[in-house]
Formats: sequence, C-alpha cells, structure tokens
Amino acid sequence: MKVLATIGLEFAEREIEECAEYTSAGDRLGGYDFSSLPEKYGFSSFGMRRAVLLERLKDHAVRHGVQVLEGWELQDTRELENLIVAIAKDGREIEASFLVGCDGVRSATRSLICQRHGIPQLPAEYTGLVAVGTLNTALRAILTTADWWIQSNSH
Repeated sequence: MKVLATIGLEFAEREIEECAEYTSAGDRLGGYDFSSLPEKYGFSSFGMRRAVLLERLKDHAVRHGVQVLEGWELQDTRELENLIVAIAKDGREIEASFLVGCDGVRSATRSLICQRHGIPQLPAEYTGLVAVGTLNTALRAILTTADWWIQSNSH
C-alpha cells in the first residue's frame, strides 16, 4: 500500500486483521496478526481481488500517459545503456526506460532476465499451503478451521 500511495494510488478496501496458514489437510501451521501495522508502518494489510488490482493499476498508468501493451508474447529483451528493448514472438519491438513484466507465476520476463544473469529458476509448484484471512472481528469470532474445506487445487 505504501508503494501504491507514492504514485497517488490509494484503495479503500477491506482491511485484513489476521491471517492463518494451514496445510492442505487443514492443520494450522501458524498465523500473523496485522493489527499493529497501521501504528508501526502507517498502512494496514488489505484484501483485494487480483483482477480489481490489475484493472486499477492499468487505468492509473494509462491516465498518466503510460503505454500498456497487452497480449504480447515476449521472446527476448535487449538491454542498452539507458533503455530496454522488448521483442515479441511476432517480431514487434518496443523501446522503453524500463520493462514491467506482469505475466504471472510462469513469467517469461523473469525467465529471460534470470537466464541472462545466471540466476537459477525453480519450477512453480503447489506447496499445499493455504492462507485464510478474516475480514473483520465478527468473522474471526465465528469461523474455525472446521468451517474451511481445504484441499489441493481448491480455494
């Protein structure tokens, strides 16, 4: 939230006060109490759907003159002294001051950069961990581990 606030983008979303981590079998591993974050850092922890965050970021960028390119399949990059060139699989090229790759867990952007700099890439895999956060104190009082049906590949 602090980083987003520096660019003038603030959200009024649901504050998360507590988060717990469970195995896919439902065994509690531990948790986090976020209630001290506002006092300590000036910001709370908030929950937001990924699609909402991405849409708001894109809208904000476009309003401020940033060219947002979607649907590209990144083939390669070329780093020059003061800019980067992104090269799509269809041959299109674009030069920019920096490249932001928002292409997910199997990021082509990250793979290219890590490969170029000799950083090993580990395959993304399901860890069996599920995080559950209450949205308010009333829910915390009534929800227990038994209220959550947790298994691999489910939410």
